[in-house]
Amino acid sequence: MKLYEDIWTIIARTSLNIDTISTLNRIDFIGMIKEEETVYLSDTLGIFIEAGKETRESAAERFKVKEDEILLVDDPLKNGDTLYFIPEKTLTFLERVYLSGVVFHAPLMGTETSRYGIRVDPFVNDQTFHGGVDIVAKEGKLVRASRLGKVVFTGETDGYGNLVIIEHDLGYHTLYGHLAEILVEKEEIIDTGYAIGKVGSTGRSTGPHLHFEIRRFEEKLDPDNIPFFLEQ
Repeated sequence: MKLYEDIWTIIARTSLNIDTISTLNRIDFIGMIKEEETVYLSDTLGIFIEAGKETRESAAERFKVKEDEILLVDDPLKNGDTLYFIPEKTLTFLERVYLSGVVFHAPLMGTETSRYGIRVDPFVNDQTFHGGVDIVAKEGKLVRASRLGKVVFTGETDGYGNLVIIEHDLGYHTLYGHLAEILVEKEEIIDTGYAIGKVGSTGRSTGPHLHFEIRRFEEKLDPDNIPFFLEQ
């Protein structure tokens, strides 16, 4: 159905819940649901899982059900693909926090010069996909962790320059590129707002800025779909 009303009105009218709607439509944040977008609805309450991302055995163990209770259904978003459906199960408290609560904070104050999506790449002068947001700030300014997590990568890369990657709950990662200096070490557990590096221009960069990405299961997410993306 096309969404012409508030998602909570749809939930009240259909007796579905945000758990079922979000997993069927692969919605990571409620803010991704915009007016006039197509939203698929289920006949029954439960949780949907992409069959390619989890096995029936692991899903059964995670949701404490028997394997034969997990149904295989067509994926409305990807023709020919399938989903696992676990009837009458709900998201965990933490998953609901990610879905509807304050999740990520801006890593620094600055001017956004290049947003997520298709753009003209300054190095090749042609349209390419940009998987994050570029934030221009004074060189040496502190870059801070956008959420509690574990540092899983620190080092120099060809494109991102000096890069820090932080792993968060539920398959999320944040990436901080082009740093002048890295202030954390791999395996370190850091809190929201902790200084992880300094703004620089390392790697493929035209000047001092931070390239910031949010990913889930390696899929790059659009920060504009996160309405609670707060400044620090």
